[in-house]
Amino acid sequence: MKTIRLGLLCLLAAVPSVAFGLVPPPEAQVLETVNSTFNGELFVMDYSGTRYLLAQSKWGVVLQSTFNLQEKQTITLDYLQIMAILTGLHPGPSSVFNLGMGGGALPRFHLGQFAKSKIDSAEIDPAIIRLAQKYFFVADGRHRIIQGDGFEV
Repeated sequence: MKTIRLGLLCLLAAVPSVAFGLVPPPEAQVLETVNSTFNGELFVMDYSGTRYLLAQSKWGVVLQSTFNLQEKQTITLDYLQIMAILTGLHPGPSSVFNLGMGGGALPRFHLGQFAKSKIDSAEIDPAIIRLAQKYFFVADGRHRIIQGDGFEV
């Protein structure tokens, strides 16, 4: 866990240079950069065994999602670990609604824990959906992704 946090700190220290067009650390690999109407410029990056989804917007650099490339169902961000505890309070949820998918850490974790559960994830940003499907292993027959405002779908 210390390695992940240290890697994240190193990565976040490098993000402003990536976001402003400078060179990322040599060991970081930028997989794709896209512009998003909702989130500004999005970056998918691998660094020190972890994949990151970052957004550079008018609010600054935002860490959208991460996952360990060797243990894809492991939740690496503290706030998501707390949210996952709530998932674990129910002995066997049959269906879950996920408001805002990002890189899909919670759905990936949940589907790994509950073999009979189904998830609907609402994500307003089509660029996030495309990147999550391409780089964050969110495709699963039990996971339906709905593009739209989660309060309206």
